Amino acid sequence: MSAPGTQTRRLLLGLAASLASSLLVVAGYEGIENLLWRRWRERFDNDGWFGKLTVPSPNPALLWEYRPYGEKDGVATNRHGFRDRDSASREPARGVRRIAFAGDSVTLGIGIEEGDTFVRLFEAEANALHPPQPVEAMNFSIDGYDSLQVQELIRARVLGFSPAEVVYVMCLNDFDFEESAGQKHLYFRKPRSFLWMRLLRLTRRLFRVEYHRYHFARNRGVVLRGVAALNEELRQRDVGFRVALVPAFFREAPDFQSYPLADLHAGIGGFLAGHGVALLDLLPVFRGRAGAELYRDPWHLSPAGHRLVAGALARELEAAGGLPASAGPPSAPVGSSP
Repeated sequence: MSAPGTQTRRLLLGLAASLASSLLVVAGYEGIENLLWRRWRERFDNDGWFGKLTVPSPNPALLWEYRPYGEKDGVATNRHGFRDRDSASREPARGVRRIAFAGDSVTLGIGIEEGDTFVRLFEAEANALHPPQPVEAMNFSIDGYDSLQVQELIRARVLGFSPAEVVYVMCLNDFDFEESAGQKHLYFRKPRSFLWMRLLRLTRRLFRVEYHRYHFARNRGVVLRGVAALNEELRQRDVGFRVALVPAFFREAPDFQSYPLADLHAGIGGFLAGHGVALLDLLPVFRGRAGAELYRDPWHLSPAGHRLVAGALARELEAAGGLPASAGPPSAPVGSSP
């Protein structure tokens, strides 16, 4: 009979061998995935956008941006690399109230003529209301950006154009830092672990966790605290700020009456209100309307959807007397959890 000490040593040796084998398997898997990733990256062209419009950003937090005077699939950029009118000056004309819109492909208006985007339509409708100052709307959106990228975009690029107000057009896929950018996140930022990335995606599919809920649960704290911090920074610079929240479209809720993510909207609204961030939740504007006529896919608006959003934003401007600055200093610590 083996002594207890011998049995313990054998057990420990067995565990060590198993652990070493597991580590070798994981290392081998990661090595193969890294090789496949590098080969995939050499072929990546972002459906023809890469180089023609999408280029690496010198800002490591942005990852990518648009090249000046780039063009692809109806999206053309100005000298500053944004889908907007071209001007050598970064300053608004004297007496003009500049409102900057920042967001992802929804605000960019992929598949929509530039003149039919809600940014451009908002400008026309807002001026038709005869505000105290003429309104100029500018579009600073980049497709695929998540919320943290939009926040950095506002700090690093948008403020350089001296806006009086900034509107962050938030979509619920902005909480996804990995999957909803046409694989650009994967191209510009290699995962720390391919195995962990695969396991997380497999877990979500196995447990059938709804896409938006999954990413909202993982990232809502960092996103919403970041928005609150940005709001305070802009308030100190006397720049107005608000969030406009656009709902996603679900065919099982075609008129938005039984919209399945209403609780996420409520959670976002409650947190932002508690931190003094002005919010225009567009869900009530969409309720009772035919979503199939307002959306091209679950996120991107049709021309009719852009008109609807433009009208809602213009009415907000009229009601507020010019898209006011933030509602005031935070009433709760920025670091508190939503």
